Amino acid sequence: MTFCIRTIITIVLASFSICVDARNFRVSYSFLRKNDKADEKYVAEMDMKLDIGSRKTVFYSETTFLKDSLNLLAFDANGSIINDEEYKKRCAIYGGTTSEIAFIDYRTEKISTGWQCPGIFIVGTSYLEQPLWETTGETKTTLKGYAAKKAEEEFMGRKWIIWYSEDLPLPYGPWLLWGAPGLIIKAQDSEGIFDFTFLGIESIGETSRYDFLQDYYKGKTCSGKHRYYDYSLEEAEKLHTRIMTDIDFQDKILGFTSAGYIEDKKGTISEIKLNPYIPIIPNVRWKNR
Repeated sequence: MTFCIRTIITIVLASFSICVDARNFRVSYSFLRKNDKADEKYVAEMDMKLDIGSRKTVFYSETTFLKDSLNLLAFDANGSIINDEEYKKRCAIYGGTTSEIAFIDYRTEKISTGWQCPGIFIVGTSYLEQPLWETTGETKTTLKGYAAKKAEEEFMGRKWIIWYSEDLPLPYGPWLLWGAPGLIIKAQDSEGIFDFTFLGIESIGETSRYDFLQDYYKGKTCSGKHRYYDYSLEEAEKLHTRIMTDIDFQDKILGFTSAGYIEDKKGTISEIKLNPYIPIIPNVRWKNR
């Protein structure tokens, strides 16, 4: 049974507008991803947040948000340290968290994804697409006590399997996933590479971070010298994937001169190897367009 139809996108959202406009929410998720399909273990991001408010959502890392906030306090526009205490706090934060971020504006029907690399920001924008979720008839009670229903759909180049709960009547979910008649509390792709799991939800009044994060990634609110690339979603995704997988291209974009090699204090030269990387929107999606 298919319960979402693209032509009723406005109706689906309007039915929830009173609830969402009256109260903003912050939903917590874990995000597990594999760098290689053969990996048995996942790279875990345990502090992902989905801010919901004013018919806009943003999905981001809480730790990365904290680092970005401290950057504004610690550095001036030239990248010089102006506050030692805030700089120390910034340095104390683990640096391995994801900087990938996803924005959806349901009023303008636009989506944006973004990433940070050293010294640069990449943002890609496109029109909102609605997954046409198909229910399977399976139900269960989650560990958090919510009744959930299962649905599936091919979306953004992957087949996604989701569990949504009508106990939480919000048609949203992690990353760019949305459109179910309840909050998406579990999402996995069919290959088992990506996994989003609901951890909790809270009302946050008027403190959605959407505008701050969008301004930060667009270069309107940022300290230090950064370059900004504002592309179509396809161009941005291709650029980001190449940066993550091609060391020579990464050097060129980031302004490094390592040529793929690094020298340690003893003078030993070794080849720089990038970790494997699988983009959440696979390259095949762009080939099929």
